[in-house]
Amino acid sequence: MKKISKTFINNSIFISTNIAMLILCNKTTHSSPITHYSKPSTIRLLSEVFRNESGAFLSKLSNGQLKASFLYSGKTNHTPNNFPVKAGSTIYVKKSHSTPFKHLNLQRNQRKLVENGVAFSIYTKSKSGLIKEINISTENGNIVVNSTKGYGTPNYILKRTTLEFGDGASTSSQSSSSKPKITVKRYSISDENSNVFDIEETRIYNPLNLNLISQKTKNKATKQSESITINENNTKTKIMKNPDGSSLYTIINPNGKTLFSKTTNADGNATETKKYNQDGSLIFTTSNYKFSDDSSFETTSSNSSTTTYERRSDGSLISILTTNSAGETFKQDFDTNNDPLNNPYKIN
Repeated sequence: MKKISKTFINNSIFISTNIAMLILCNKTTHSSPITHYSKPSTIRLLSEVFRNESGAFLSKLSNGQLKASFLYSGKTNHTPNNFPVKAGSTIYVKKSHSTPFKHLNLQRNQRKLVENGVAFSIYTKSKSGLIKEINISTENGNIVVNSTKGYGTPNYILKRTTLEFGDGASTSSQSSSSKPKITVKRYSISDENSNVFDIEETRIYNPLNLNLISQKTKNKATKQSESITINENNTKTKIMKNPDGSSLYTIINPNGKTLFSKTTNADGNATETKKYNQDGSLIFTTSNYKFSDDSSFETTSSNSSTTTYERRSDGSLISILTTNSAGETFKQDFDTNNDPLNNPYKIN
């Protein structure tokens, strides 16, 4: 397998290159027996930082440092006021931006570590046994948690979780926002022969209630992407883009029923639009095809009728054909000023 390139993440992701520290984490840390290991999610931990900083695992101090509380595996490490770490893990602290990371020693029978610093690193292992590194720091006033797992293997994953407080601060990869949010970006590799991340997944949450605001998946290898946005009325807007340029745009109600859909072909000259009732039953379908000279056909079909509009390249009507529920078709012709040349006449 090729060596994984770090070019993609050098500007935005902090990753230690001291592999010896990874080996050290299995030798220097006091290990408490694992009883019940229940790790709260990173977004839940950061949500507590936003909602109740005094009762969270992390708080920002007036001197620019962070105060962090870590708890090694045990029955009570599922609480959000401690960052849970597995037995056998090693924790490092960076006291200032100009000093190196320092190993935090765990005393015998001690499970909890509380320390101040500008950044923290945790070296541990995943459930599958892959070496994992977690870095906690700040960027432009925001809290950033970066984690890497399985570096140098086909299972290499990088995850970046950012708590944006909504005070106008922004990270290097995000624009300023007046609203608080937690953004999770997950990068992975679909092909073990690849040397770059080609799958990018982004999820944005409301830190007040952890409701999902939007999510997006992009596969650079296949050039396929999918995005979902949760609207204020609890409907979802879903956009799928395919490698050939075709796309599908849908609006879904809170019950999972499609309210609206629009399919566009690869060339962008043909679309099909459908509108539905709240129960998912179809109201009408509209198909549109545009020719190379910009003239077009547009057909709208419902349970009772089908109507086709034929237009010139300037958009003016050529004719309207209407088929009623009895199967009768009527046609009406128009001049270039959209004035009718005749009354609708039956053609079948």
